[in-house]
Amino acid sequence: MIGLPLAIGLSRCGMKVAVIDAARPQTQLAETFDGRTSAIAYASYQMLEALGLWQHAAGYAEPITNIHVSDTGTFVFVHFEAGDHDHNPMGFMLENRQLRNGEKPWFQRLKNVNILMR
Repeated sequence: MIGLPLAIGLSRCGMKVAVIDAARPQTQLAETFDGRTSAIAYASYQMLEALGLWQHAAGYAEPITNIHVSDTGTFVFVHFEAGDHDHNPMGFMLENRQLRNGEKPWFQRLKNVNILMR
């Protein structure tokens, strides 16, 4: 998930970049491909925002406002509230496919990025 944003950032610095992936972009963007969802940390959100990649994803992302971590079989737990920190939310939940959809237009405009597939 970090390869495409890294390629965009490096290409903006004038570097020639190659992204190597086993699956074709059109395959990765299909609804039937990889239905996983990722938790995007607040720092990663800031990076995606700075790269201009968050604009598309924002409409699909759900904010993380509470995190509850517990150990099964014990009464030990820790709970985080977004309001207790300097930023709200603490991060976002997002389908991997939606993040890739937001990256696609950038690759079509960048001339110094090559996508290589098997």
